Amino acid sequence: MFKLGQAVFFGLTALAQSAPSYAAANVEAATAVQRIYTGADGASKAEVVYLHCNAILPAVTVTLSQAKANYVEDWHVTPDKYLVIMISGAFTVELSDHSKILFSPGDVAYFEDLTGKGHVTRSLADGTAMLVRLPANFDLNACAG
Repeated sequence: MFKLGQAVFFGLTALAQSAPSYAAANVEAATAVQRIYTGADGASKAEVVYLHCNAILPAVTVTLSQAKANYVEDWHVTPDKYLVIMISGAFTVELSDHSKILFSPGDVAYFEDLTGKGHVTRSLADGTAMLVRLPANFDLNACAG
């Protein structure tokens, strides 16, 4: 594990500040993040959130995590809020309703299902992901549109 100070820059290069024609509804210029969260019923759910800003994320730690193909982490909740950036390989996340979301290189996920049934993680191929642990008070909606 390595630690990169107290902040990680999460830049959205498609959003140059000098581009006055940018509109909030232009999701093509945003970064899509798959948000995994706990619903009011205690079930893990997912939604796509589009981030429309450049942000300095207050990272607690940054870890490169490697998984072998066919690794399975059965039902669990995330211990902390995490931003996961896929570098290589592929994995699925199974939600409480048994639907599955595929993550491939370049995909970004935000895990905040801290309570409830949780989710299952399955590695489909050897791979690496960057795990950015965020503080408990982090609010993804600050950059969402």
